[in-house]
Amino acid sequence: MEAAAAASNLNTNNMKLIYYFPLIALIFLNTNCKWFDNNDSPKKYGKLNIVWRTSFKDGGTFGSEAPAIFNNKVVFSNYSSFQPESFFALNADDGKTQYWSWEDYISNTTTSVGGKELPITFGKVLCLPLANGALGIDMNDGKTLWKNSFSAPGYHSVFERCIIKEGYKSGDNKHQSYLKIIDIESGNDRVVFQIDTITTPFSGFSGVLANRTVNNDTLLYFTFFELFQQPDGGLNNYSWLYAYNLSQNKIVWSHPNIYTAWPPISTNGKLFVVSSGYLFCFDAETGNEIWKQQMHVNSGGYFKLFDNKLVISDQGGTSFVHAYNLSDGSPAWKISYNGNSSEPVYYKGLMYFTCGSDGLLWAIRVSNGEIVWKERCPDQDENDISYWSFGVNVDPVRNKLYVASF
Repeated sequence: MEAAAAASNLNTNNMKLIYYFPLIALIFLNTNCKWFDNNDSPKKYGKLNIVWRTSFKDGGTFGSEAPAIFNNKVVFSNYSSFQPESFFALNADDGKTQYWSWEDYISNTTTSVGGKELPITFGKVLCLPLANGALGIDMNDGKTLWKNSFSAPGYHSVFERCIIKEGYKSGDNKHQSYLKIIDIESGNDRVVFQIDTITTPFSGFSGVLANRTVNNDTLLYFTFFELFQQPDGGLNNYSWLYAYNLSQNKIVWSHPNIYTAWPPISTNGKLFVVSSGYLFCFDAETGNEIWKQQMHVNSGGYFKLFDNKLVISDQGGTSFVHAYNLSDGSPAWKISYNGNSSEPVYYKGLMYFTCGSDGLLWAIRVSNGEIVWKERCPDQDENDISYWSFGVNVDPVRNKLYVASF
């Protein structure tokens, strides 16, 4: 929760800083291609080979979330601290053609996408988790397919053709937090888990990991946290890690005093969770603890499994990207940077992310922590406070990395 809040504050400050610089350059990278300045003449920038660059002007615009990719389209947002985000689809090969734009919000109070995670696509549907709801957009023509409101803008998880979101409700002196599943194709939803709480909204779920068992049951792994006031005025809290069988509607096992904002990770019958400065490994079926490893004090950001390494990116201040060995949780390597990282993406042995404070785009070899390159935004040559925007995505078909600047 703290990491998400820190990231949000940092982005807000960055956007205010550049309010008077509305030019946005969209820069697209491919390590096997050459730079085309204004889509024509080739040129190289540092270790980056720029395929194409497209700029556009719109008052009060500041950059883009991580783009979505569909067939020959790449979809960017155009966000601002004062207006709801619009989205537009460009030709992914040359950046010249704009196929459609979209500004159909649940309400005019929506100001941002809920979180800086990668966009969700299923088939032709682009799903956007906004601050007050989720929407489905047809990637072919940009038309709204469905809208689904929710009360909590926290982390969303993806499972097959669905997203899983938390929410809360109050009435008749009763409070509940719940998880609901939204079908990405239709927008239909159903509540799959709920818990009575003492207060709302000072409670919440982590992101949810959903797995299929050999019996074709669906297991949900998640944590729940609540902060509440005691009769004497003092504050208290509790937290639990749950393994919940969605097919049988029952809790399979649980552990107290474990909470994380990020979804657990599972592989080879083991479940990995970050909580209170420790990295835990559990048996995914029984919940038995296999090992526990103390981590670096600031390990509280995105939690990923890349290349048999558990990777964690810190958020805020002097930060690190940490990698831990899957076998026993022992440290593998760490790299320092400044500020908040975007959600890292993995492609062919490398992880990529942008950073809000140092203004760099990073490429790190996951197997050994080698910094393959870290590059400033080329737009800084024209405007020294032009930075990479918060989020990247990779198109494995075109072998391209897409990223924007503000």
